[in-house]
Amino acid sequence: TLFRSMRHKDGALWVERDDGTALFHADATFRIVAPLGQPALPAPVQTPASLAKKGFSLSGAAYRDIVQGGADTCWILATIAELQSKGYDLTKRIRYEGNNQYQVKLYNWNKPASRPAGGMHVRTVRVYFDGKRSGADPAFDPRNPRSAWAVIMQRAVVQAVHDWDPGQVIESPHSGNAGDALAILTGQWNQQCIEVGDANAQRIVRDAVAARKIVVFGTTNEARTLVGNHNYAVLGTSNQGLTLYNPHGSQLTVSWNLINAEGACFFILR
Repeated sequence: TLFRSMRHKDGALWVERDDGTALFHADATFRIVAPLGQPALPAPVQTPASLAKKGFSLSGAAYRDIVQGGADTCWILATIAELQSKGYDLTKRIRYEGNNQYQVKLYNWNKPASRPAGGMHVRTVRVYFDGKRSGADPAFDPRNPRSAWAVIMQRAVVQAVHDWDPGQVIESPHSGNAGDALAILTGQWNQQCIEVGDANAQRIVRDAVAARKIVVFGTTNEARTLVGNHNYAVLGTSNQGLTLYNPHGSQLTVSWNLINAEGACFFILR
């Protein structure tokens, strides 16, 4: 069959037959073939929204999907990665509403200026994402639309923090506190902040990881082997050291000696 036109409609690619009798959706099973002797045309572009209309789910997301963009959002992304690695399926908080709009269930402070005093409330955030990421967003691969979950969650947390910190905007978010990200994502502020220099830090962290508690590790500004002033998800621990996920997109194992030399603190959700 020959086709005479292609056009975008509702965020997806549609194709009209040469005889003009029908217009149909070029979904993931459809392959556009170029005339003989010419290069093949690119595969149809699918946005997360166009797939959501057909019942597409963001489930199956993994912490390895997270690759930080150009903004200082490690405090959000390391926390998201840590929660996802420990079985908190954050994609269940995301609901597609149509027109590239997503509803995300989070939490926020009742009294931000005196947090954690005053408790928290449910905060539903609406996020717009049409498949086009900004430089501040984490990576998004259009060939794997499920990776949109990381972009949507980062934007949602930034918008929630914007309620009490107007300087936080999705186009250019600034650095923040992993403790705030943990609270906004879980609704819990029953946290420990264990300084690396604490004589019991190794035991406390090993016990927490063994109990599958949420642990986020932060470095000092002076760190050189690790990224300075940066947050990591803590995936595992041993007598020798820690297995970390760097939200820049890599997993690494580091010794306790390096942790002691370049670490600042551990945020532990009790």
